[in-house]
Amino acid sequence: MKIIKLSLSVFAGLTASYLMGQDSNVATHSLDISIPEVALVDIEGGASISYDLTANEAGNALASESSDSDLWLNYTSVVASGATNKITVQIDALVPGVDIGLDVAAYSGTSGDGIMGTAPGTTIKLGTEAVDIITGIGSCYTGNGTANGHQLTYDISLASGDFGNIVGGSADVSRTVTYTIVGE
Repeated sequence: MKIIKLSLSVFAGLTASYLMGQDSNVATHSLDISIPEVALVDIEGGASISYDLTANEAGNALASESSDSDLWLNYTSVVASGATNKITVQIDALVPGVDIGLDVAAYSGTSGDGIMGTAPGTTIKLGTEAVDIITGIGSCYTGNGTANGHQLTYDISLASGDFGNIVGGSADVSRTVTYTIVGE
């Protein structure tokens, strides 16, 4: 019997040492993910818009109503907790005697996800000072390309009571419209 006891003691000692050196049924490691704040904006559907204001009969003003809805505003936004972004618009210089209106439609599309911003629902007259056109943008993406994001409609008209300031000539008048996404 003593031999059996000795054998059991050796077996118990080997088993304890074997179990202490093994992994358990749970293992862990750390996983670090870096998510930066993102604010990207893009215009889709064309590089420029062209209007021709023409005279068609003596005694009348120039043909003054023109509209274009070919452009779409796309954006991607990742914000810090509790923060939001907004998009502003401005033109680099006014066109004497001409009003440039911008209507920004509500978000439309099937490719985006997240907390899209809210458009004003009214036509904005473009000026040289930045004006908010989409506010309350959370972490989201609109989808890329036309028919995703916010459709932009430009309306060109003669400024009421300002016809005397219109300047014609052989060169086209070119202006730059700038859209900027920033924190609110």
